Amino acid sequence: MKVINRRGSYQQPLAACQKKAEGKRELPPCTPYREKGRGKKLDGVSKGTRLSRVRTGARTGVRALVAAEVAAATDAFGGSEEDTRIWASIAWRVGVEAFHFALMDKLAEDAADGTRNIRSRAAAFQAFLNARFPKKGGAA
Repeated sequence: MKVINRRGSYQQPLAACQKKAEGKRELPPCTPYREKGRGKKLDGVSKGTRLSRVRTGARTGVRALVAAEVAAATDAFGGSEEDTRIWASIAWRVGVEAFHFALMDKLAEDAADGTRNIRSRAAAFQAFLNARFPKKGGAA
């Protein structure tokens, strides 16, 4: 019985490996931002993860502010759950401070006009927000 060594037949010759290595592109040099991201991991947590945790904490504070402003608008104008969701998305899009000032301006305008008996105060507030903060983009 003749034994055939097939291990060598499955391996590619060294010349082919060199050609493959030549075809691969090299990694571009790092920008300063990428160099910062390649830092050592400390305590099993990378620097980027810590930064995202800090941002998440800040986002939680902003989320509470948005919720408070939307709740104030809901208390002032009534409105359904859908209205609350729309107002929250507008507050995120334009910023909490701009939404707060729009809310205060609409309340002052209603107090000056004496318009307490509007059939849908929520719809009037929504129209006020749409006029003050139009969406950008789309076909013009």
